[in-house]
Amino acid sequence: MKAIALLVASALVGDAAAAHIGSLRVTHRDGDYTVSAVMVLEASPAAVRAALTDFAHLDRLSPAIVESRLIRQTPDGPLVYTRSRACVGWICRQLRKTELVTLGEDEIVAVAFPEQSNVEHSVTRWRFAAEGDGTRVEWSSELDPAFFVPPLIGPALVKRALRREAEAIAVGLERAARALAEPPMREPAGPDPDG
Repeated sequence: MKAIALLVASALVGDAAAAHIGSLRVTHRDGDYTVSAVMVLEASPAAVRAALTDFAHLDRLSPAIVESRLIRQTPDGPLVYTRSRACVGWICRQLRKTELVTLGEDEIVAVAFPEQSNVEHSVTRWRFAAEGDGTRVEWSSELDPAFFVPPLIGPALVKRALRREAEAIAVGLERAARALAEPPMREPAGPDPDG
């Protein structure tokens, strides 16, 4: 039993250690928070793109994402709804965004509609390119929440939460991309009727 637990633990550590964040920066200015990261993932660019556009399962990217769904396809791109649980210290809020997603060959940009979200402004950009056997991902997200953030300690707590979220996304995105890239398991063959 201990051997099984040790194998599961080492597999989880190995999986988490594969995603590498080369740089991570979080800034705050005039109510706007910006997080930018460069990550190298052990998955192909096609698999990374597939994970980022699997709109019904964006919760696989981060434990903070509670719900996601494609609302409809528009001439300009998919309209996607996400609901996340954002916790800053002891204060938790639901972050709801309806975003127009623009899909490029090596870039995805999501812009929130403030009138259908609880943000004043939100733009997220994903750029990805092959690097060795994996993918280099440049991620940036600008966010101006429409809810109150305590001015004295709030920005520092939000920055820390965004840093943790970036790290979780690197691991979650790699895990989701690798799962999408793996061939589906075949069901075992039944008994031969001719026997």
